[in-house]
Amino acid sequence: MFPRDPKSRILAIIHIALIIALWLIPTFAYNSLPDRIPVHFNLDGQPDRWEDKSGWTLYMLPAVWTVIGGLIFVLLRYRRAFNYPQKDEISKLPEQYQTPVHILNRQFILAVFVVIGAMFVYLEYAIVDSAQTATSSVSLLAVFGPMGLTLVLLVAYLIRVRGVAKEAIAAAKRESW
Repeated sequence: MFPRDPKSRILAIIHIALIIALWLIPTFAYNSLPDRIPVHFNLDGQPDRWEDKSGWTLYMLPAVWTVIGGLIFVLLRYRRAFNYPQKDEISKLPEQYQTPVHILNRQFILAVFVVIGAMFVYLEYAIVDSAQTATSSVSLLAVFGPMGLTLVLLVAYLIRVRGVAKEAIAAAKRESW
């Protein structure tokens, strides 16, 4: 089931577009790549491990991310699969009070997947670029930046979900009076 709320829908579309980009980058570059391609980069951003060009080395990252991305879409359908603050209290509320919390959960998960997916697209591009030009390197900011952004998203989510959960609980109590 595709998300119905606009923010989740946009994030899901971006997530799918990033998965497609992950497959297109090595596909279009395959014939122009040398026989050996970089598969690991050191802390200076320089390639430090090379492998023979094969479908496995070029398509491993897209394949893994496609499987993980597909699983997340399946899991997003099962609200109980995720843990979040005040889950026990929220799950006892009528559906209309649970929905804002579940929408926020879905948006957070999709936002994290978009950030990590963008990092993977960059890494796939860096692998192809480094293979084609011996002078290319990976920017550490492009690798560690998404990790930091994910942490910021997590803190913002936790703050926001607590507020939304408290509002839902308070609204349900007011209605029950």
